[in-house]
This record gives sequence, C-alpha cells and structure tokens, in this order.
Amino acid sequence: MNNRTFEVEVKDGILVIPPEIQDYLRQCQENTKASITIISSSDNSDDVKEKQRQQAKAILQRSKERAKSNVSKSVDELWSDFNQVKNQIASEL
Repeated sequence: MNNRTFEVEVKDGILVIPPEIQDYLRQCQENTKASITIISSSDNSDDVKEKQRQQAKAILQRSKERAKSNVSKSVDELWSDFNQVKNQIASEL
C-alpha cells in the first residue's frame, strides 16, 4: 500500500483539490482510502466571536461616553460620527 501526503488549500470554507491530487487519485486502484486532517491556524471560532462581541461592546461604550461629553455637536453630527465608526468596525470584521 502506498501512502502520499498532500497539502490542500481551503477557500471560503471549500476544500480545493489541485490537479496533482486528482491525477494521483485517478491512478489509484479501487481500494483507496483518503484521510483529511484539518489544522486550523485560528482560535476556536466561538471564542473569536465572543472576543469580537466584547471588543464591540467596549467600543460602543467608549463611543457613547464620548458622544455624551461632546455637547458641541448636534444630534445628527453625533449619529453620523457613530455610524462612521460602526461601519468601519463592520468592514474590518
């Protein structure tokens, strides 16, 4: 039994099987098994999401405090500033 190890790429959560692997699989006999080991370079996605929520809450709280202390701007100007920061955060996530 021959063993080969290949590295593959994942794009948008989809496993991309390069032609090299496809060619190898075509050459194999019918009794071929393949194993996939997934090694994630990021933290647990739930932990990451929770960290992002906590960071967003802290940013919103600071924004509210700044808005309350900045009475020289109108309500519309404050909301505009707030929305700009919110949109910037959303685009970075």
